[in-house]
Amino acid sequence: MSDTQGWWREADGSSVTRHEAEQEWAAAAHVILRRVATSYHGLIRYGELGAQVQEATGVRTRVQFHHWIGSVLGLVLTECRRLGEPPFTALVVRKDNGMVGEGYDEVMRLAGLPPATTPEERENAAADARFECYVYAGAKLPKDGGRPALAPRLGERFARERRARKKERIPPICPQCFMALPASLVCDGCG
Repeated sequence: MSDTQGWWREADGSSVTRHEAEQEWAAAAHVILRRVATSYHGLIRYGELGAQVQEATGVRTRVQFHHWIGSVLGLVLTECRRLGEPPFTALVVRKDNGMVGEGYDEVMRLAGLPPATTPEERENAAADARFECYVYAGAKLPKDGGRPALAPRLGERFARERRARKKERIPPICPQCFMALPASLVCDGCG
């Protein structure tokens, strides 16, 4: 596929390059994400953002969004940094699990944060960034000032996983009577 195949301006059917399309989509995505940030705990899914930027610009493609949305979000992130804004890209999550995904590692790198060693670390960093976005965009926060939060489905999943890990822990065993030791690690039976 050449650089102009598959990318067109809806109004007149003229071809545009992928680069031109992504530039226009990034400008529209920046506006859309700033709007999403005005709602406390507001999020948008990658596919929804892809559809909205095409609608807003009139620049269309049949190429599936996951092939180009990362480039568009990279341009948005560059613009956010240029303007001194928080990374509005943190507001974009996957439909299936509510995660920002591995692409968010670049945001963390640019922010000077250490790389995430677990998905939970990455998602917590994104939750912190989202909270910055809400404050920056003037979202109406709760009376307690609000807090960073994971996407609802993801928060529930991580809580389930933590509970399961907690259940799986094998308590230390007394070497004399082979009973589970209490938190003090002193056997109640053997002393």
